[in-house]
Amino acid sequence: VHVEVVIFGRVTPVELAYNQVEKIV
Repeated sequence: VHVEVVIFGRVTPVELAYNQVEKIV
């Protein structure tokens, strides 16, 4: 599962957190 949350073209901490979860899962 990949969730992108982009605000004003920037990667938000929320996406970084999801990316960490993806690596674990």
